[in-house]
Amino acid sequence: MVFHRILDFKTRLGFYPASIFSWVLLCKQEINTSYQISYFCFPNFIIMPDILIIDDEKAIRKTLSEILSFEGYKVDEAADGEEGVKKIREKVYDLVLCDIKMPKLDGIEFLQKSNEINPDVPVIMISGHGNIETAVEAVKKGAYDYISKPPDLNRLLITIRNAMDKSTWFRKPKC
Repeated sequence: MVFHRILDFKTRLGFYPASIFSWVLLCKQEINTSYQISYFCFPNFIIMPDILIIDDEKAIRKTLSEILSFEGYKVDEAADGEEGVKKIREKVYDLVLCDIKMPKLDGIEFLQKSNEINPDVPVIMISGHGNIETAVEAVKKGAYDYISKPPDLNRLLITIRNAMDKSTWFRKPKC
């Protein structure tokens, strides 16, 4: 299947895309008039985007995990901000979904630590207790966006797609 895509790209473009950004852009799939980034295609291998979900409510974590796994993402979970910080120190994620109100280390504190560790990873804040002031504070401190609970599935998926598109374009190369 990937081989046919490569030939199709060559036919349409007249050349094989050489850069990672070209492959990322060309491998978006249009499904039912909405875009779904299910994986990044390369000639010999597939890289699925990694998402970290941080929420103290197990039911929310599991639900989001199942939805995102179905959409083609690799998902890790953390029960609180401290566990989330530990995970982002151990692994580079493509995106983080983080609750604001949590025990031990809340979402805003996690956001600040995350930006110190890896400022290129977009963080989308989610909360059922927040208000406009909380959302503005989160975005001012570096969050990509703020989504209230329960999240609207379409808005969540579009926000994730947009955040990953932006981070793919603006991520600094690690040389």
